[in-house]
Amino acid sequence: MARGSHGLGTLRTAPEAVRADVAMATLEQAVAAARAGDHQCGRELCASVLFQIQPMLARHKSLLRTAICALLMSQGFNLLTRVTVALSGERIRVVLWLKDGAPITPPRCQQEAQETIYTIDPRWLAQLSIDDPFLHGWCDALASGRTSYGARPAAKRARRKPVPV
Repeated sequence: MARGSHGLGTLRTAPEAVRADVAMATLEQAVAAARAGDHQCGRELCASVLFQIQPMLARHKSLLRTAICALLMSQGFNLLTRVTVALSGERIRVVLWLKDGAPITPPRCQQEAQETIYTIDPRWLAQLSIDDPFLHGWCDALASGRTSYGARPAAKRARRKPVPV
């Protein structure tokens, strides 16, 4: 590493703007690795910066969008769940689902009692970019403390009145 450059070891003590820049570059490397098919490398790169930038994610929407994009593309769904819990207090679950012959669609979101479930077409992940409208909407929701974007409300069970015997 060149003299004077900011490596991951300096990330904690650097000013916030520098940490955001270093993290953004690392997350962009994670996206590139995932696009090249190296999901493990993408997840490792995401993990190397997420702890240090977690407090900044809600304030820096481009950083949040890049982090969520990198985690999705790297299939870092466990890390993604941790980020959403940190931002919203709620759990998510990602389910990859490919329906043969169907057109590529953005993720579907369904609110359940204990978590929000995102059903994602792997073909959508393969073409995901930072500018994706779904990604923008979801990150806006996360930045404001909500996990769901475009969610259908969970079906409520009808309460039966007690029947006298």
